[in-house]
Amino acid sequence: INNSGKTEVNSFLQSNNATVINTEIINTSNISAGTVLCEKYIIESKLDILTGEADLYICNYNGAKYIAKIYRRKFAVKPEVTNILMQIDSPYVARLYETGTINDMPFEILPYYKNGSIQGKKFSLDELKKYIIPCINEGLKALHEKGIIHKDLKPSNIMSNNDGRG
Repeated sequence: INNSGKTEVNSFLQSNNATVINTEIINTSNISAGTVLCEKYIIESKLDILTGEADLYICNYNGAKYIAKIYRRKFAVKPEVTNILMQIDSPYVARLYETGTINDMPFEILPYYKNGSIQGKKFSLDELKKYIIPCINEGLKALHEKGIIHKDLKPSNIMSNNDGRG
């Protein structure tokens, strides 16, 4: 989103409106257990979850677990979008606690959801209507109110909250 409130193409990745191959993508990060992010989040282990854009690590801070999402591209996230996401306070949108860089790659600190995503899980029609769909709608509403479009809504990006109800 630019200063006029309009969505714009990421100029770092676009050249004359042609499809480009992103030569900046690093196949995988290999951050060691014990590495400290933002001077407080201690990496415990890498998650064995494949994502297209980042590697995920479980971190610990003051006895609580968090996720460090370490992107594989230097310009994977726009600072103006990150700033808006950090302002969103909704139980339906994963909170963005902090950001930074490690090995010149951006990272985000997010909540750890012990129940994981809804990918591969089966729900009854009643569960979908009562919990899942309303929660997704509320999350999208919170994002849209701030001018953010999700662009990658899929089961692996929808987390089950820690009480197990959607």
